[in-house]
Amino acid sequence: MSSLASVGFLVMREPPDAASIVLTVRSGAPAQQPAEHGRNLASPQRSRPTAHSRLGFPSKKPLSPTKLSRFLEEQEAKKVSDFDFAKNVVSVVDFFKQIGFEQPQIKKVVAHEPRILCSNADKTLKPKIKLLQDLGFSGADLVHAILANPLLLIRLSGPAIDAIRVVVGSDYNVAKILKRSNWLSFANAANYLIPNVKLLQAYGISNDKIAKFMLQQPRVLVRKTDIFRDLLIKVEDKFGIPRDSPRFLPGVYLACYKEESVKGKCDIFKSYGWTHSDVLRLIGKNPYCLGYSEAMITKKLEFLTKVLGYKPAFLASHYNLMAYGLEKRLLPRHKLLLFLKEKALVIYHRLHKELILFDSVEVLLLLDVGFFGWRAIHNAVPVRCNLKKRSICADDICPSCEEAPETLPHSLIMCPAARAI
Repeated sequence: MSSLASVGFLVMREPPDAASIVLTVRSGAPAQQPAEHGRNLASPQRSRPTAHSRLGFPSKKPLSPTKLSRFLEEQEAKKVSDFDFAKNVVSVVDFFKQIGFEQPQIKKVVAHEPRILCSNADKTLKPKIKLLQDLGFSGADLVHAILANPLLLIRLSGPAIDAIRVVVGSDYNVAKILKRSNWLSFANAANYLIPNVKLLQAYGISNDKIAKFMLQQPRVLVRKTDIFRDLLIKVEDKFGIPRDSPRFLPGVYLACYKEESVKGKCDIFKSYGWTHSDVLRLIGKNPYCLGYSEAMITKKLEFLTKVLGYKPAFLASHYNLMAYGLEKRLLPRHKLLLFLKEKALVIYHRLHKELILFDSVEVLLLLDVGFFGWRAIHNAVPVRCNLKKRSICADDICPSCEEAPETLPHSLIMCPAARAI
């Protein structure tokens, strides 16, 4: 019987054509062997209470085949006895409860990273919890940080924390990075972060800019130093972004993408009539524009070129249009402008064969009407009618004309004060 079975984990083999392994937990029931092993499954067997019931998994709950397979292979390689493994599971679960975890939260952590069950609570888990507590994590914050990134209990190390603290300047900023960086390599941070920062300093990048970039893109700065040096050269030579440009560090982020990925995205731009110089111009102004997925780039170009009629040269110079969110910013603004046009409150005209609104593109770039448009579409503008519904004001009469309830259409179109504008 395997060590998993001893704590109530049942390893079930799927049919030969299935490549997955399913881990199930049988609460209080004995782990039975498959019928192919020749056992008489009809005969009942009594089993003593086991540690598996502490994990809270429902019956036949599948976990990730990749993580589970790795976990089982490690157990087999270490040849841990059934008793020792069951005892370790109990100590790990008890440790989680001592630091404030509830049963469903323990289940979530173990499902994400089964190797934690093999960790020594005193020698491995407690020192890592101490590191997090020294950074200011406690109570619910500590629990939520581990739930967001269970790998902290596997990979976190003191030298990595020290290196990150040197760069970002405070424990508060270190905590911010740990909360949002699920795939940060702490081993690389300990070995390569400081040398990479010295390279950037040699390029004339200020410490403040480096710290800000570390908070935004921590994974970029923990690459191996030889690779990182090549990235810096690539930004200048291939993307044409000088080291004194404020776009140099975002260019380093773009340089981390694979060559075929960047080429594929450039080809999408070219399929909409962009030249290579247009693409380089856009990269020079905002490298993050090529960080979007190919599907999102296609959607934005389809809207901006086919619906709004903007030309490639214009979009390359007005890079914010490619940087703005499509669903939450560009489309709501466009819908609002169509509404205003329908009510004859805005004039469209052509200039240099490009669609210009309010005599310039500033209506899309500078006027912050996107949020207003969203609120207007969802009837969330604080006109008197809406305020009365929320018991904020006593009546809904328009304060300008004092003739009718102040609805959004009234305040924008029908009110005499609005018509006089």
